[in-house]
Amino acid sequence: MSKKMVFFVGLILLSFVSSGFCWTQSFRSNASGGLFWGDFDNDLDPIFIFDNEGYRLYSSFSNLSSSGDRFFSNGSDGIYLFGISGFNGLPRPYRWESRTAFIIQLADTRSDAASGLDTNYDGVIDIAGDGFMAGDFTQIIDVNDDNIYDTRVNIASTGDNFDLLKRRDWQITHSYKIGSSTMGLVFSHFGYGNNASENNRSSGLLNYVVPLQSFSYTQNLTQIDLATSDVVDQIRETGDFLTTYQTPSNVLEIAVEFPFGPINNSELRLDFSYNNSKNEYKVSDLFDYYRDVSSGGIVGINSQTESIEVDSSLSGSLISPGVLLTKHWNSDNYSWFRVSVGFGSYDADMTISDNYDVENIFTGPTGNLETVSRDYDDLTLRKGETERKRISFFHKTNVKFTQNLSFAIGLGYLRNSDDTDWRQDYTLSHVFSYDNGDNVQDHSDSVSLVTESARIDLSNETISNNVNLPVAIEYALGKWTFRLGAIHQIVRVSEEENRRIVESQPRRTTTTYGDGEVVIEVEDDEFLSRRTATETRSHHNEFIYGLEFKANKNLKAELLGFLNDGTTGFLDTEFYRDLRLSITILF
Repeated sequence: MSKKMVFFVGLILLSFVSSGFCWTQSFRSNASGGLFWGDFDNDLDPIFIFDNEGYRLYSSFSNLSSSGDRFFSNGSDGIYLFGISGFNGLPRPYRWESRTAFIIQLADTRSDAASGLDTNYDGVIDIAGDGFMAGDFTQIIDVNDDNIYDTRVNIASTGDNFDLLKRRDWQITHSYKIGSSTMGLVFSHFGYGNNASENNRSSGLLNYVVPLQSFSYTQNLTQIDLATSDVVDQIRETGDFLTTYQTPSNVLEIAVEFPFGPINNSELRLDFSYNNSKNEYKVSDLFDYYRDVSSGGIVGINSQTESIEVDSSLSGSLISPGVLLTKHWNSDNYSWFRVSVGFGSYDADMTISDNYDVENIFTGPTGNLETVSRDYDDLTLRKGETERKRISFFHKTNVKFTQNLSFAIGLGYLRNSDDTDWRQDYTLSHVFSYDNGDNVQDHSDSVSLVTESARIDLSNETISNNVNLPVAIEYALGKWTFRLGAIHQIVRVSEEENRRIVESQPRRTTTTYGDGEVVIEVEDDEFLSRRTATETRSHHNEFIYGLEFKANKNLKAELLGFLNDGTTGFLDTEFYRDLRLSITILF
């Protein structure tokens, strides 16, 4: 189990390094494969913010938190978005033109999720629903078929399942235009957090699986002998499984653009960005089980406790300088040539602790009170760092054939290299004991100690190469504009991992019997150094489209991917309930 957990959390840490939370694209950019920028994209950029005129107001109507809200069916991601951009009224040095944009996203949502209770302990869900639920089950049983009820069983159960989502994202863009030059900066903060709790009584350390779900539940069973009123069976079971993760990051970008003399009708843009982030991932799995079937002087008690704790963090920074050359072929047609590089370093820490205790106390065949106990303790500590190198190139050419028809084609390339080095320490300690209850320490009593340990150096190099080939057209007809885009994507990912055993102790079992005899068994050392290498390649086409309606100078509405799979027509209300709509206020 520990090795599965190490692998799983390692994947999470790598995903944190390779991804980040950022703003979504405008509907125009989404529908054109990023070749035609919209107002929202301009306001996020310290240079292109001046491509917007007047003021923009973004709200929940704008559908820009995920582009997935559906107004007419009340479908939402639960994120509040507000933004405004335009001239800010702040003092302008030397009467420079200035524009500012402020955008914020907030979410603090609790949503109940699917849950279920097995109220009678038969392995079948009897109550299904969402969120918190409780159930009571009572059964009166005739055990010996003599038409007289012998026992009564009462079972009380509760379960809860909910998700919590929190977001605190905001960005300020502030820029100045100085003659034919522009300079500006962006400061943004992304704060994302999630935790959940769900009932799921299929946990337990021995059949533990990767925590795709979380749970919280209680269950109490009492069985009573109706003739004597004695309690003949008791079960108490509780479980808590909580997964939390937080990903705060801060980004600072500075950019300047000015005419580039060596090439006619061109501008050169210089960028520098700094991204500092910290990612935390925690799992807490607590399980407790107690059963007492003692009656008539016969003892039978079984207790189990489980505790699994995972605590991992990843923190570091990435700096990215870049250059963008814009060449204007005429007043309507232009090309971009952009090159950027990135260098990052991230520190990783991870602790995984597993503890599982079992104790059985029962009356044996000889009448003695026998005890069997097991205590499992596993601990994995991992420390390391990831070095990231990135280089990207992007080119696009936009051509306006007529006043109504625009065409764009592009080429994007991104190479990302992550070198990760970890030092991992793993220890295992399992104790098994048996006492036959005769108060005499002899060969029938024993204590077994199982130990193993390893120190491992892990290194992983992952190189990804991504090529994007977008193409798009935009056709305007009066107040309507139709957009169509296609992206061909080529992805190649190669990964090489080296695992070197620095030192290890094979599994060793030391059994000490009550009479003093000691037996030691040593198994083969299963900790082996190895090297693995994989490579994947894929080609993928994506087609996107959108529609814009400019109602007047103050209102613009856009649709994204508004045609469904053909199961509903334009006269069907379901067609409109599935629309993804974005509304922007201009003034």
